[in-house]
Amino acid sequence: MKIFQKYFFPSLLIIFTGLTSVYAQGDGVIKFTNKAFKEVEVTNDQGEKEFKLVEPATVLPKDEIIYIITFENISNQPVSNINITDPIPNNSIYKRNSAFGAGTKIEFSIDGGKTYAAPENLKMKNSTGVEVSAEPENYTNIRWIYTDALQPGQEGTVTFRTIIE
Repeated sequence: MKIFQKYFFPSLLIIFTGLTSVYAQGDGVIKFTNKAFKEVEVTNDQGEKEFKLVEPATVLPKDEIIYIITFENISNQPVSNINITDPIPNNSIYKRNSAFGAGTKIEFSIDGGKTYAAPENLKMKNSTGVEVSAEPENYTNIRWIYTDALQPGQEGTVTFRTIIE
């Protein structure tokens, strides 16, 4: 499994790491990690079925992949204006309503990350030229806008799921 980890330094910046980018403004440093998992059903010691996240050794069509992006302020100053963006990986479709991030506003792009909007505001033209609402299979990128200042030592997590085509 690939783990993407980068450190971000003071002031106004935009950094690209593997698939994910982070934009932050402030006098802090952000430690950033991006991990991918599959959810598998296992039987615990009591014989009960439960779900567990595991690193995917292989993925097949229709597999659901869970992406967990963690960001932590490892400085001694608050960091604000944090925007985390991630493209929907090739050969996969965003799973409707799966993006989450406490304290974030979530937006999507259908044009490769040039513009972002809430799902209800994403419009595109269909094959006959009529404007229609975009569907999750049209999404190309996700953006989480962290609405607070990330305090020193504080960590945040954002997630989303895709289905492999």
